[in-house]
Amino acid sequence: RPWCLGEVTTAFLNKIRVLRVTLPDFTPLDDAAIIAVGQNFSPSDIRLLAEHGMSMAMVQEALTWLRTVSNIDMPSLVSNESILALTDELVLKGMIT
Repeated sequence: RPWCLGEVTTAFLNKIRVLRVTLPDFTPLDDAAIIAVGQNFSPSDIRLLAEHGMSMAMVQEALTWLRTVSNIDMPSLVSNESILALTDELVLKGMIT
């Protein structure tokens, strides 16, 4: 989804502090996947990113950066309790107030 990549790239370019929230089946992108990220994009997807000043090289750099970001692991079954625990963790890490 190009808009999701646009959000990650915007955060990277603007040095926004982020924290990944991952589910148990999450697998980080490897170098090959990052290099190939735009191969399934349509011309309109690429144009959407370009209209916001983003090149595929910027997107790839942002995805490489995202691998280095700290994360919080979520359980496979998301419940009210796990959402409250996530919120507490985000507050503790200063991500939200």
